[in-house]
Amino acid sequence: MRLTRSERGQVDAAILATLGRSPRGRGPSGARRWMTAYQILSLMARQSREMLQRRYGPSGQGARWFFGAASAVATACRRLSRSRGHVVAIDYLDTRRIEITITGQPAPAVPSYSPCGIYRLR
Repeated sequence: MRLTRSERGQVDAAILATLGRSPRGRGPSGARRWMTAYQILSLMARQSREMLQRRYGPSGQGARWFFGAASAVATACRRLSRSRGHVVAIDYLDTRRIEITITGQPAPAVPSYSPCGIYRLR
């Protein structure tokens, strides 16, 4: 199920706002800290998060959905990394033995694929 143009704009704005609230690192660059799509989903504006969860269902291994709400966030982050001035940077994290709590999802999410994308503002 694809998002409408309006919904894509809403999700993009929510992702950029969430990444913009990520704490800055202590190093000389002061770059913002990395976040997984699960963390972005959990911390994004409630309206956007709930819309994605209704549309795509729960996220993580065992959620019975191949493409859950966190996958939609990851797809949007990849799109933002290629457009809008390349404002989102992407790297990868080994997520073996990691569980992530997502607001609005009853059970912790276990990433279903390792490595997992991590994102931050450039």
